[in-house]
Amino acid sequence: MMKMGKTRYKTRFGNLNASGIIERLKKEKSVKYSRKLNCHYAYIDAEYSNRKIRIFFCKRGRKGTWNAFLSTNIGLDFFEAYRSFIKRFEAYETIGGLFNQTINGTMELSVTERIWDLILKIVAAIADLFSADEEEIIRMIANDNEKIAVIKKLCTKKNTA
Repeated sequence: MMKMGKTRYKTRFGNLNASGIIERLKKEKSVKYSRKLNCHYAYIDAEYSNRKIRIFFCKRGRKGTWNAFLSTNIGLDFFEAYRSFIKRFEAYETIGGLFNQTINGTMELSVTERIWDLILKIVAAIADLFSADEEEIIRMIANDNEKIAVIKKLCTKKNTA
C-alpha cells in the first residue's frame, strides 16, 4: 500500500502524483469495474527513482477513496497483484495477532502469579496469627479440596521448572 501523497511518478502523462494519475486514467476511461472483487480498478506503468514500476489503484463503492499499491513486477495484472497484496496483508495480520496473543498470555500469567502471591501472603498472615506453619496450612487446605489440590500441583510444577 502506498500513500496517495505528493510523490511524483514519471508516466506517459508526464510527472504526476497519484491523485493526478487516477484523474487522467478516469478521463482516458482506463478505470474498470470488477464484479468479482466489487471494486473499481486501474493500473499504469510508471518510473520512480529510475526504476520501472506498475501502480495499481483500487476503490470500493462509488464514494470510496482510492487506494494505491505498487509493484516492481511490470508483468502483473491487477488481479494477481491484488491476490499477492491480500496474502501479504493477511500474513502481517496473522503475525500481529500472534504477537498480541503472546503479550496477552504473558499478562494473564502475571495476573495469575499476583493472585497466587496474594494467597500466599494471606496464608502467611493466618499462620502468624495461629503460630502455625504456612506449608502445613496449605497442605490442610489442599488435602480438603480437590480443586485446590490441582492448583497446588500446578504451582509446585511451576516452582520446580
